[in-house]
Amino acid sequence: PLPNELGFLVPNYVNRSLLGALYISKIFNDRSPANHDLIAVFHRHQGEAESVYKMVKDDLDEIPFLKKDVTILDNTWWDKAIPQFNVGSKVNLQRITQLTQTVEGLELAGNYLGKVGLADVFESGIQAIERLS
Repeated sequence: PLPNELGFLVPNYVNRSLLGALYISKIFNDRSPANHDLIAVFHRHQGEAESVYKMVKDDLDEIPFLKKDVTILDNTWWDKAIPQFNVGSKVNLQRITQLTQTVEGLELAGNYLGKVGLADVFESGIQAIERLS
């Protein structure tokens, strides 16, 4: 059985194709047959369905609480599914970084600094505090 949660996120440092998953059968009753669970998986790869299925299946097989007889039903690719930084963001980030180096006591943190996941955003705040200490 799935944990009593809504799903999970996979941190970038784990280096997997999975970004995260939602336990649809935990969120919505009667969405899956008895003794089965329905999971929506979010992944970072685009390409031939079979190669994507293999990458996702390999990642799912490493999750201890999931049964190994996972059946992948469908693959849908949304180009705009995960927020992306705007064109020019890299240059703006470089300017911001230079500014923080020239103004004593100025430290910045947050998702606009290239941090997407909540844990990464918190970590950027902790790092900013440590630089001020």
